[in-house]
Amino acid sequence: MATSHFSPRTWGAVLSIIFLSLLVVPFAAAQSEESSTAASSTAPSSDAGPTSDKQSKVALVMDASFSMADPESEGGPSKMQVAKDASNQLVDKLPDSALVGAVAYGSKESNAPDNKERGCQDISVLSPVGRIDKAGLKDSFNALEPKGYTPIGNSLKKAAEQLKAAGGEGENSIVLVSDGIDTCAPPPVCDVAKELAADGVGLTVHTIGFQVDEKAQSELDCVAKATGGQSLAAANAAELAQNMEFLTLRSVNMYEARGTPFEFADDPDSAKYLGEGTYHTKVLPRMGKNEAEDRPFYTKLSVPEGYNAYVTVFAIPEQNADGKVTSDIFSTVEAENPAPNCEDYATTVQPSPRTTSGGRYTPPYSASVLVQNEKQPEDEENRCIKMDDWDIVTTLYFADTLSSDQVNQDVELDVEVNVQYVKAGAFAGDEKKPYASRELPGGTQIEEGAPVAGGATFDSAAAVTPEETYNDAIVDGEYRFYKFDVPYGKRPVVTVQGRKTVAEHQSYGLQWDFYNPTRGSVLAGEDIYVGSEEEVNRSAGDSAVQWANRTEYIDGPLTLPGTYYLVFAKSVNGNKHDRTAGIDQGYSFKVELDGEPMDGPEFTPNFEPGAEPSDTPINLASASEDLEKAAETTTTEDAPKEGDNAEQQSADVAQAGEDSAGGSNLKGMLIGAGVVLLIAVGAAGGFLLARRK
Repeated sequence: MATSHFSPRTWGAVLSIIFLSLLVVPFAAAQSEESSTAASSTAPSSDAGPTSDKQSKVALVMDASFSMADPESEGGPSKMQVAKDASNQLVDKLPDSALVGAVAYGSKESNAPDNKERGCQDISVLSPVGRIDKAGLKDSFNALEPKGYTPIGNSLKKAAEQLKAAGGEGENSIVLVSDGIDTCAPPPVCDVAKELAADGVGLTVHTIGFQVDEKAQSELDCVAKATGGQSLAAANAAELAQNMEFLTLRSVNMYEARGTPFEFADDPDSAKYLGEGTYHTKVLPRMGKNEAEDRPFYTKLSVPEGYNAYVTVFAIPEQNADGKVTSDIFSTVEAENPAPNCEDYATTVQPSPRTTSGGRYTPPYSASVLVQNEKQPEDEENRCIKMDDWDIVTTLYFADTLSSDQVNQDVELDVEVNVQYVKAGAFAGDEKKPYASRELPGGTQIEEGAPVAGGATFDSAAAVTPEETYNDAIVDGEYRFYKFDVPYGKRPVVTVQGRKTVAEHQSYGLQWDFYNPTRGSVLAGEDIYVGSEEEVNRSAGDSAVQWANRTEYIDGPLTLPGTYYLVFAKSVNGNKHDRTAGIDQGYSFKVELDGEPMDGPEFTPNFEPGAEPSDTPINLASASEDLEKAAETTTTEDAPKEGDNAEQQSADVAQAGEDSAGGSNLKGMLIGAGVVLLIAVGAAGGFLLARRK
């Protein structure tokens, strides 16, 4: 057994160290956990993810008027029972994270002539707008009894109140089901809809006429048109269920841009710096390429030494009043820097303009640019000395083939801008590897697999496992997002098979794209023709994921490892839209990974809202940590020696560390804790000091 050679006094110092450690370390660990939680970028699942201020909200308005007691068909159940069944079926298909509420009219008061005043106020809130309570909502639907009047206008007002009370900045939609005209007018229900549309809450009303006559359908059409919604007719139970699902799921599943609000500038001098993370704005696109190049949009970027930066611009067109926007939107993004030599450090990752169909019927393509500061030449004459002064130049414009009277120039684009940094480390300046394309065998029929519900956004993408087959379905206007991991050396390959269309004599395209971990487009759009045959398509990037791709003309999007996304949309020609609206198009898909593992720098994206836009460069947190590590090394080298003025030296070292690191985070606290420990053990000798360090 070893014998201690330390004095009791020395052991007292050691015990003091242990006591201090018990105080300091848990506190530091708690701070580390809190910081890590705040900085992480978790992707909510499509079924139970957290809600956000940008999430879409939907209020269902159910008709329980006296006429709903009539049979849906001869000898069949009542229209009320059919509506209950359709509503319950809809609730089962909604994601658990959906923000949904419901009101009903006509279920409490009779439709007696002398009861009209009370009957026109007979509106019940079945469920406030909020995270969906599926069991409670279905119980409320099932309890409805058709009795009274049809106060459509007042019901819309009540539903709008519920949406407004729920707060948030997401889209607000009402889905109204009615089997007749408003029996409580005036005011005319269309006037009520126009008032709600002008109220500034971003309200859209979609309507379904359930076995209504021409006059009632015209009234519902007017309500939808006044608010930019869509009006559908349902002649039977199947169509009612189909249309309710289409309009409600579409409203819930709308892509919602997110991030810190910012505004593009019209010139470089007015532009603000963006930091790491996600930003959001709305803009009106320019008319044609020439105008876009003459009047681009500007932001600014700073890239610290040892890092590369990706800026990805992601545009989501709004729909106009008829819900059928089909104007193509083009987008580009470039980085400019007038300082000498700097032009060689910027690479447009996708060299051609990205095209997004305005009707949401193709995946929304993004445009990306890379700015490299991973390794500067040792010769100062060849260095870019203004890495903190990059202009990010974005163009967004309608196709040149469109005239001003063919597009809705009042429809703004939702635009997300993602800024991501990659530390090159030992891989800085790595030699490019040979072109790594692989032949892609033709697709073969795939069996139907496990059901999966794709998300509506990147953040709600459904996780899928490579080599497994999945089934899903999509309607006009929806996106379906899925995610999977791809390491260095692997190439994502997808096989897609569209199922036979359920719309007789109709055909349309099923389109998809891959997106990389910075959410930049990889494929620029693939599709299959969906008609009477079950067509199969197999597609992939031209290269495996490898660090050497970062400056490649075509393979640039396949540079970084991590979460890749597969996104589907249903492409419909404008003249076919009305005949396919609300129809589920089934499809199956399988993701495979081919290739051999490779090495490359680590990359962890950050899609949290970015720092507030600034007139000065925004420091990158991980770059600051590098400075702190350097300060920590300096602290160790300059630690006080036994016999020196330990207190004064410790103060000097602590001050130097604070100056270098900004006195910011956990590492700074640990340095301070280390100083306390040094003071406590100064008398214990250099050897014991080294062990405690």
